[in-house]
Amino acid sequence: MCGMKYVSIDGMLIAYKEKPVWIKRLLMSIVHIMDYNYKALSPGWQIYLVLSTVLLILNSVFRRDYGGVVLLGPYVAGIVFILPHIRGFFVKLYKGRIMIEDDPAILGKITNIKISKEDVAYGFEYVADPYGGPGVVISRALNDKMFLNSEYDILLKIDNKLRRYLIVKSLASRSEIYRPYIMGLFLRSLISRNPLINEEKIGFCNSFWDEKKICEIYKTKYYYSLCSGDMAQSRVCREKGGVRHVIMENKLIGSLNYDDEYCMMRPLNDTVKPISLHGGVDLIGVSKDFFLRVSMQGKHTQFSNELKAPLGSGSMDWGDLRKADNLKSLIKISAVREFLEEWGRRHRIKENIKIDDVLCIGFFRMPHRGGKPQFVVLCKFGNEDIHLRPDPAEVYTQEPEIDVCRFEVKNIGQLQCAVHKILKNEDKRNSVPLLGAMTCLRDAIIMRPALISKVLGYVE
Repeated sequence: MCGMKYVSIDGMLIAYKEKPVWIKRLLMSIVHIMDYNYKALSPGWQIYLVLSTVLLILNSVFRRDYGGVVLLGPYVAGIVFILPHIRGFFVKLYKGRIMIEDDPAILGKITNIKISKEDVAYGFEYVADPYGGPGVVISRALNDKMFLNSEYDILLKIDNKLRRYLIVKSLASRSEIYRPYIMGLFLRSLISRNPLINEEKIGFCNSFWDEKKICEIYKTKYYYSLCSGDMAQSRVCREKGGVRHVIMENKLIGSLNYDDEYCMMRPLNDTVKPISLHGGVDLIGVSKDFFLRVSMQGKHTQFSNELKAPLGSGSMDWGDLRKADNLKSLIKISAVREFLEEWGRRHRIKENIKIDDVLCIGFFRMPHRGGKPQFVVLCKFGNEDIHLRPDPAEVYTQEPEIDVCRFEVKNIGQLQCAVHKILKNEDKRNSVPLLGAMTCLRDAIIMRPALISKVLGYVE
């Protein structure tokens, strides 16, 4: 059974369920891959499948021969699973097998990212990883104005069904390329403890930091983001008879514009090439007894596996919107829910997670995932460090390594030193979300030290 957890955020009591058991997630993932395959079918096959299913039901009802309904599930599943692969078999036979692989040359260009004129005007700049890995794009001035300023509010506007339609249409038109990628991820996930699920996510439409103070969002799917934004540093090849050919459509697949020298990260409101950039959240936490903790991601996570990451790091679910009426409240609810999924499991000895305060401190974008927006919160727990308990399916559960994943921060100076040490990345195990989140915290300490001290309960 999935336990229910209640946490108070800004005076609101928010209920969270624990993750479903593995077998339920596995069944959900199978249903979702069918949904993805169906959308990738041509319109003609979609119409055929719907009509034949309706006729089968009507025939069973009016003839009172309900045995046909029993065959409905296998029939639909067979068509949706098998039909795309029949076409793929003949395409492979004549053109060769599709392969998706990381392109080291593109990663090199990302480290020399070119930011759009619109974003440069708002102070965005590239923050590099000290050891040459992917960096982040961030604006300190905007983070101070929007997130560290309690009087600044950003309203939410749920809209843009057209954008979702264009994304699905764009992906379906090149399903021959995307399906091998998704099916590969899906099959690999089945042997892990985290089956790949096509959950509903929150996509961002506009550059919400303009003077309108309105953030336009829409409902998207996790697979759509995997196929567009998350393939930014990938290339598509065909392999036949030992010969590999890079498919020229690669320039239409990735969500970055690039040439021989650099990549250009597109603004959020650029709809020329439809991409699905779902929002992410990162939670930095300090315990009641003043320890700053960093997670070590497990082997089976979709991203950043076996790397250091914030305590909670993941995507904004569409369900997080239920009690959110502005962007800041949405960020807090999403971040805490993500943290509880990774660290909030029920335990027969340890006490339930308590949160004394939570503050939005900024956001950044990840060029290596197409410019995906990532929001950061700082949290003060009402629990001592020993009562934090990770989910072994998500987080490496052994004791944290000394001076790498656990830092004593009894005052603002110690906190600043800990953040500086993490950002140095001397062991080369920082994930991109950790780089972005700790950069936001470093800037917040410099710009608003009194505010950070108040949230963490430091006595000046």
